[in-house]
Amino acid sequence: MCPEDNQLISLALSRFGISCDSALDHSISLSTFGIHGDKHYRIICNSNAYSLRLLADDRYSSETELASASDLNQQLYVTDRIREHGLPFMKRVQPTTDSNTFSMIQDDAGQAWRCVLFDWIDGTHITA
Repeated sequence: MCPEDNQLISLALSRFGISCDSALDHSISLSTFGIHGDKHYRIICNSNAYSLRLLADDRYSSETELASASDLNQQLYVTDRIREHGLPFMKRVQPTTDSNTFSMIQDDAGQAWRCVLFDWIDGTHITA
């Protein structure tokens, strides 16, 4: 992974109250492709595995309907409901630094990213 990815991962983890330098040594990029440019990582930190999704804040700027924070909140609510009804899905980790269901970070180039962190579960992960 490139240094920019490591910086984003460290910053994102800090928003969820996780500080772990060793996570950078055990992070696997699952995707950095797709039409929206989302980033998806598998991270191991302190014997815990996580799935980190980074969604560019401007990911829908070229489409006719812009996605908002409320759209992402609704999608995350659905993932919570899926789990509540016994279907296998990763459990969302709540950010410790904001009151939203996700957190915001910014890279050195000024790109804003919406961060969502889940506890990892084994299986096939759809990344794009």
